[in-house]
Amino acid sequence: MKFQKHLEEHQQKVKTELQVQLRKSREQIVAYCLPKVVDDPPDAMLGQLLAPRPTEDKARSWLEWELDRVFPAADSLIQKMQFEVQFKDVTYETLKRPDFLEVIKAAFAQVDWDNAYEEFRAAGEAKSG
Repeated sequence: MKFQKHLEEHQQKVKTELQVQLRKSREQIVAYCLPKVVDDPPDAMLGQLLAPRPTEDKARSWLEWELDRVFPAADSLIQKMQFEVQFKDVTYETLKRPDFLEVIKAAFAQVDWDNAYEEFRAAGEAKSG
């Protein structure tokens, strides 16, 4: 369906734009925290260093590693967008569609449509007979 294709394209666009914003947010967090981490490294970081003070590169790397563990990715935030069509009427054109019975069977899987059709035909034959 043409609309479903547009919806999938929109979903990809939303995912891409969200990932860009998440990346920008991470960069802002790192930029804000980096001087603080260099000046006063947290104990969790000091336990991983072989030097008394972290370099800016080591501090950036540690911050990014920490953010990787908690920061979401766009894929985990965006669920599948789906378009569902619900018709309230059945038109003659709908009844003539070659896939009509298959669509009905899929939508109402618990109904024995073959039996219902046979009963409908039998009722029609009894009425005309």
